[in-house]
Amino acid sequence: VGIGTASPDTKTHISHTTRINDAYGLLLVQNTNTTSGNSATNSGINVKNYHGTSQFMQWEDNGLRIGSRITTNSGLGNVYFTGGSDSVKMFINGSNGNVGIGTTSPTLGKLVVKDDYIVQTDGTRNVYFGSDGTGGLIGTTTNHYTRFITNNTERMRIDTSGNVGIGTT
Repeated sequence: VGIGTASPDTKTHISHTTRINDAYGLLLVQNTNTTSGNSATNSGINVKNYHGTSQFMQWEDNGLRIGSRITTNSGLGNVYFTGGSDSVKMFINGSNGNVGIGTTSPTLGKLVVKDDYIVQTDGTRNVYFGSDGTGGLIGTTTNHYTRFITNNTERMRIDTSGNVGIGTT
């Protein structure tokens, strides 16, 4: 079906020659339900394959949800945000919720940022800095000491009373 074109390239092809604005865009999906309530006027776009995997954008309660549902309960339902050359720029792991920016393997914690300079957490109150996540560490122990570590050696410690030890624990 061609809308605005006599030569559609896909099953549904919408072509528009004038400038698009934020109010309507090229395609308008609008729920005109007048019932009140939190989800009564939600609207969304859903793309589902034969096996039930569903990718969606849903507008609800003045917010936007973007996600992936595996309705067959097989697979992870990961969400990928891509940019130039379709390369992944941000990733959300569907099984554990970890977020990776610049990586699709955020294994050290809930948020992993990879680039020339990294700040990573590993889920145990530790924060890693450096080009590969090993350049430095600020962490706390179960006794709530704050430790500053480089090359796997503790260089400084601050205890719960505020006492500072440099080169000694």
